[in-house]
Amino acid sequence: MLTDEEINSILDVYDSDKPYEIKFNRKHRKHQKRIIEDGKISKGKITELVWDRLKPYIDELTVIEGNMKWVPYKCVDKMKLVKYHPGDSFSWHVDASTKINNNQKTTFSVTIYLNSVPKKCKGSTLFVDNAKLDPIQPTKGYAMLLNTLYGPEHCGEELKHGVKYILRLDVLANKTE
Repeated sequence: MLTDEEINSILDVYDSDKPYEIKFNRKHRKHQKRIIEDGKISKGKITELVWDRLKPYIDELTVIEGNMKWVPYKCVDKMKLVKYHPGDSFSWHVDASTKINNNQKTTFSVTIYLNSVPKKCKGSTLFVDNAKLDPIQPTKGYAMLLNTLYGPEHCGEELKHGVKYILRLDVLANKTE
């Protein structure tokens, strides 16, 4: 989904933005996170790059909900840049849809792995058994796209060694009838 150069520009922002770091150590999540505006990244707008790479799949990204059709049109400009240390994890959850107004809401989450994590270090994304999805071991530049209206439930396995970086974005959709 992203090149090494694009990933490095994102990680540079993380490392240079120390005052905005938030440490989560709650029952359901334990990791460090920053909310960043897309304009802070020097190599162009990452959200636009990601959207341009998702656009060829717009038909597959259109979601039917009752008698409504949600057609995606861009990625939200705010992103979550997350860093996991050994012992950090994110418990079972479903990525939530955010309603902007009656005609707009997020319909997909995009998680981009910003570094590779060896299998022996754990840190993979796991899915509930009934989702029939294999675990995803973080691979630099790869993306995971999840429907925020219908699941699936997943978790971030506890990282045993090293660090793991992810970038989390949301896809915004318009309602059509």
